[in-house]
Amino acid sequence: MKKKKSSVILFLALAALIPARLLADEATFNRSVPLTANTILRLDCQVARVSLFGSQGQDLVISSSGLPEPVITLSESLVTVTVPEPEIKRRGPELRISLPRQVSSEVTIDVGDLDIDGLAGRLEAKVGVGDVSLSGISGQASVQTGTGNIRSTWAVGQELPNQCKLSTGIGDIRVGLPPDAEIRITAETGL
Repeated sequence: MKKKKSSVILFLALAALIPARLLADEATFNRSVPLTANTILRLDCQVARVSLFGSQGQDLVISSSGLPEPVITLSESLVTVTVPEPEIKRRGPELRISLPRQVSSEVTIDVGDLDIDGLAGRLEAKVGVGDVSLSGISGQASVQTGTGNIRSTWAVGQELPNQCKLSTGIGDIRVGLPPDAEIRITAETGL
């Protein structure tokens, strides 16, 4: 009985030291922001898994599960979404961001995977450690990861970008194109 009582006291003492936000399994965040024609999305994440996809609507729609919650800053032509450093270093939130196809995007993720689908605006993406998956992008793109793989695909009938630069420090790059695609590929390696 005495051992059980001391275990309960120890548990309560430890629980008091742990912030309540760390105990939450899944915090959810949903926000919609109307955009103007020339708005740029700037996304800056320390640790996160991000899905970014183009839509026919005129709003930026952000859904997030996990902690920390994204912080949104608005200015006349720039929407900045920042995901601060998580309290638990190995785990960040999962973000799903829908935006008008033509909006330009600047994405920086220190650690985490990035999936992008159906964007037609200018895209600049930098991932420190993580994989990148691109599907059906048609705007000018520059995508790099320090350590991770890049997979990029276009289906028959999808518009190809005028210029698409893919770069990885350590990892593989795979490009899937329609059989009738007329493109020029330049490949370089530092090794």
